[in-house]
Amino acid sequence: MPTKTISTFNGATQGVGAGASLIIGLQGLPLIQSIKGYCNGTQNTQYFIQIHQLAAIGVATLPSNGAVPLWCQQVLGGDGFVFNDRPLGTSTSQLATTSAVTTTGLDPAYGLVLILSTTEATLTIGTGGVTMDAIVDIDSGDLPILGEKSVIGSNVNSLIVVADPTTKKLTRVIADNNTGATGYLMLFGKVPTAGDKPVLPAWKVLDATELTLNFGAGGYRVAQVTNSPYAINTGIYLYTSTTGDIYTASAASWVLEGFYIS
Repeated sequence: MPTKTISTFNGATQGVGAGASLIIGLQGLPLIQSIKGYCNGTQNTQYFIQIHQLAAIGVATLPSNGAVPLWCQQVLGGDGFVFNDRPLGTSTSQLATTSAVTTTGLDPAYGLVLILSTTEATLTIGTGGVTMDAIVDIDSGDLPILGEKSVIGSNVNSLIVVADPTTKKLTRVIADNNTGATGYLMLFGKVPTAGDKPVLPAWKVLDATELTLNFGAGGYRVAQVTNSPYAINTGIYLYTSTTGDIYTASAASWVLEGFYIS
């Protein structure tokens, strides 16, 4: 797939532009193809490349020290690094925020930032010579996916993209929330009942807002394990909820479109 490159390199000034952070985007959940670069700092000292959400909507405001990363990989000072899409779980659409109460998908209204931290579990932004020269390649989405098909529903609160069982894989989702309140989009492998947990953390969608999720040209294969009786459900079911941790049916005021490949 075509890619768009984001870099700490300043093309306007031809400056190297090394820094402790790199804004990936001010909004949305892009499909990251690769992260690569060079870690400055003390030779052979451990540092940590982290992905965080920005602290404000549509503004390049970095999170504060102590924030828990969405994704983290160790790097060494004075050495290069390369991470392809696999450590990211294919897509930032699959990253999640976790608290003591709930686990939810990322709010696409907030952008993402790559930061070099001196600690692993939480963010400690590097200072002085603790910087990185970083390049992030994201899917530009310019070309259609070969063999991709779609199903759409208007004024709905659910959409069966592909019924269980199936070997088909989810590639993209577009969801418009018109309920008058913040809602959550959930993915299941079967028809859920109230209180069920989705396959992936739910995605928060503000009222009058469109959410787009990308799972790449290879697609995402749904596999939801259930008990009593034991089964693995592989359908592609999109449901909207008023709660972010467990399924609670919302009003039928959404436009949902799911894309899939065989």
